[in-house]
Amino acid sequence: MKFLIPTMLFIVTSLSLVTKTYSTPYGEFGLTFFKAATGAKGVSLDWTVSKQRDCEGYIIERTVDGIEFDSIGFEPSHGDSDLPSHYQFTDTNPLSVLSYYRLGRVDIDGWIEYSELVVVLAPTPRGLLDVMPHSTTGRNLKLCADGHLNETVNLTLMSLQGTTIWQKTIKIADDRCRMPLSIDPLPEDGVYIFRIVNSHEVNTTRIIIEN
Repeated sequence: MKFLIPTMLFIVTSLSLVTKTYSTPYGEFGLTFFKAATGAKGVSLDWTVSKQRDCEGYIIERTVDGIEFDSIGFEPSHGDSDLPSHYQFTDTNPLSVLSYYRLGRVDIDGWIEYSELVVVLAPTPRGLLDVMPHSTTGRNLKLCADGHLNETVNLTLMSLQGTTIWQKTIKIADDRCRMPLSIDPLPEDGVYIFRIVNSHEVNTTRIIIEN
């Protein structure tokens, strides 16, 4: 399998959805519009291409860290056309954390060209239980615990090998993204696993620490 990947990776820490609109079609992809938004059935992805030639279809991929991607679906091509084509895909089982989506355009020879990323927050019915931002100095981390007021949670920062670096048990006093977390001592720059455990669920996410 052959790949064409964008040279720039956008790491987004905003909680708002991102819409990519291009004044000129994006690469060989021909992408002119790409949006992710939450809805009653999950996360809806909409995109438009200016024209199509020799396209088999589009792979939809999802990630929480911009490093490891999971393929969650495929939309077949509408066929060769010189006119714009619009596509829609719904992630019916979205993650309850900030998630990034990208498209992979697959041509008839097996080449895959990837789009840039769009980002959306899709909380579960119980609400969000996460730490923000996912890219941080380690000094500005905040616990997001929508719907979990007065619950007790165990917090653990681990290396990718599973070694515990920092651990703390707290009671949630503010269920918005306002509870500051002080990690002392700060670990070296790198990618880490942050785990949040309460009485009925375990949430893990990757964070990037850059001092």
